Amino acid sequence: MLALENRLVAGRDFNAVYKCGRFFSFENIVLKVAKNGLETTRVGFSVGLKFSPRAVERNQVKRWLREIVKKHLGEMKKGFDVIVMPKKEATFPVRQKLEQNLLSAILRGNLLI
Repeated sequence: MLALENRLVAGRDFNAVYKCGRFFSFENIVLKVAKNGLETTRVGFSVGLKFSPRAVERNQVKRWLREIVKKHLGEMKKGFDVIVMPKKEATFPVRQKLEQNLLSAILRGNLLI
């Protein structure tokens, strides 16, 4: 699980990133990124009903994304708020492909050190 200081949970923070954040995507992953003026990078996840009407699938993808972000958080630049949103594919995404796509989207956003 991500440390509390690295979680983006407040609705006003999500709204601020949606409003003035930059957009990056790669295949089935979309990122919204905004500077936060803090010493840490905070990450939030948004997996909606468009992804899957089944809560089991949405929650599983969120767990996978949290693990991937936790594993690579030390490699990310500090001072950003990031919202990760997976897009629905024709088939349920494979975990390794999800990790590759997330890292590629993070690279596109120039968030890795």
